[in-house]
Amino acid sequence: CKYDDPKNDENEELKIKLPTYRSCLHVKAIEVRRFAHFLSTNVFLALFSGILIVWRKRKVAAAQYR
Repeated sequence: CKYDDPKNDENEELKIKLPTYRSCLHVKAIEVRRFAHFLSTNVFLALFSGILIVWRKRKVAAAQYR
């Protein structure tokens, strides 16, 4: 399986870019880990945004009640 390694070196322009070959199971594990990180980040941001919206709504409602 072909896996593009995202490591950047200082002289990246001078090197010939070749893909890194790894076993398919290793590549699948890397992609699963990346997807889990992406998904957990999105879930965290969604929860944080929802909590912030509820807090702001309550604050505005309390200010209008006064």
